[in-house]
Amino acid sequence: MLTCKTALSQIQVDRARLIKLLQEGKTGEVFKEANRLRDSVYGKCALVDYFIAKSLCMDKYYDRSGIWFDYILAKYPMDDGSLAFIRQEKNACQPGRPAPLAAGSTLLTSMTIPLPKTGAGVRGKIGKGGYIVEGCYENKALVSYDNMLPDEALAARIFNLDQPDTALAKLQSFLPAAYEAKVYKRFILVTLKDRSYNEANLESVAGSLDRAYNFYIQHYSLRPLNKFITVYLLPSQAALQAAAQEVHHIKIGNDALGYSILSDLSLLGIAEDDPSTIGTLYHELWHLVIRGDAGDIPAWLDEGIAGLYSNSYWENDVLLGNKTTWRLDDLRSKRLSEIGETVPSLEELLGYDWNNFYGGADKNLCMATVNYALSNYFMIYLQEQGVLQQLMQAVKNRRPPGIDSAANIQDITLLPAVTGKDVSALQTAFRAWFKKAYSFDPYDSPLTRTTAIMKFNFQQEQDSLKQILSNKRMQGRINIEQYNRYMNRITKIETGYTTAAKKIDEFNAQQRTQHPPANMNNMVAQQQMQQQQQTQSENKKVSRWRKKMNHAKADLMKLKEKINSDAF
Repeated sequence: MLTCKTALSQIQVDRARLIKLLQEGKTGEVFKEANRLRDSVYGKCALVDYFIAKSLCMDKYYDRSGIWFDYILAKYPMDDGSLAFIRQEKNACQPGRPAPLAAGSTLLTSMTIPLPKTGAGVRGKIGKGGYIVEGCYENKALVSYDNMLPDEALAARIFNLDQPDTALAKLQSFLPAAYEAKVYKRFILVTLKDRSYNEANLESVAGSLDRAYNFYIQHYSLRPLNKFITVYLLPSQAALQAAAQEVHHIKIGNDALGYSILSDLSLLGIAEDDPSTIGTLYHELWHLVIRGDAGDIPAWLDEGIAGLYSNSYWENDVLLGNKTTWRLDDLRSKRLSEIGETVPSLEELLGYDWNNFYGGADKNLCMATVNYALSNYFMIYLQEQGVLQQLMQAVKNRRPPGIDSAANIQDITLLPAVTGKDVSALQTAFRAWFKKAYSFDPYDSPLTRTTAIMKFNFQQEQDSLKQILSNKRMQGRINIEQYNRYMNRITKIETGYTTAAKKIDEFNAQQRTQHPPANMNNMVAQQQMQQQQQTQSENKKVSRWRKKMNHAKADLMKLKEKINSDAF
């Protein structure tokens, strides 16, 4: 989990000055300053991008400004108030409409990133004894920021690595007497005094964290931090909740295992009786480190990699995610049926913004749980393919929005260059790998199959499949006999689909003829009545036609998987 304000830990955003410049019409200066900040460590954040979007809008570059606003909405996790504000600002950025300055907005006074819902929708010991299913929409407000300390107060807790005494004095000035702090390398470890953490254990924790930090920096070519990171080791969820209240003045839910605050470079995690259990700390450390270079990292990649390293092992100096984690059960058919969820396709997952990843406007925690699990296992797959470093490089080097087109926003464009596969072929390969590795197919639950068939655009997929076959034939990857055999198969499937669709169209036309609307005023009511009558009067033949259409869709989906497979 990660919460952040304006990333003041490494950069200073003089909001008052930038607002004053906008009020004076000096939009060029704001644009230039914001772009300079964006290139700094921790410079890629919603606040900096907002000043870029706003300056463009006030200069009447409406299209470019809209792309930047869309980018903010897609790439940064924000609370509901900040989301509403950005949407309002985007809608106001149009010719002939006023462009109000946001001097009093919550975005500019408190840019907060909400805590992801770790273990969302479930209770019970992670990895031991399974779960007790809870309501998907319960505990919507898992985090309360009502009294959270302001940016300036949090930023005052950050010190360079050559200031250990000053850092400790600052911590001791606000920590309750029950806590004690010690410096270990680049970390300050904070524990409860009544816990029997001995010196050797704390040295071990600091050494492991330092090793993970160095791995993240070196493996992914990230810019190093020159500040202390404060780590709070807590023995229980109750202690974690108490620390959140005492240290940051926030309230967290009962499901949290840990969280991190970018504004004071701190992370808190449950260490139970043995502080060497630091998987959660690896997870939170990743969130802090990656935002130095890629504050706009997409949700599926950020949470996927954080999950990868929270269940991991060392192989020489390389940290590797375990191939099987406790999240596997969240992708099984039984669990999906219990919560009424489906596994999204990779194309859907890659298209989620942070809000959708966390369960959408309704805060569907069960949906969030599935997204976490799928992201975790997609990272395990990409780790085995050896492309995580290249993928992270592509994210870091992504061109700023507005330079080319709105296509920059789409994460789906990142993968073909590093995997050698388009999203359709990647989906097929990932699904085949998953079935081979775990002996079940996460997409094979009845609800997932039904949803996939309903969303399947037959004509579009058929045309795409024909093009794939033509490309393979031109590339010499299949011979003319194979080409003709598969084209004939597509034609046969198409005939079954179009015949059934035609029968249903004829039936619907007949129903409309029998129940025409009397006049325009009651057309809607008449149409609704017709739909009800049609539903009630459908006979077995219509049901069979619908089934034939769905069977044709399913057959084409299977054929597409076969043709896209590496073995073909």
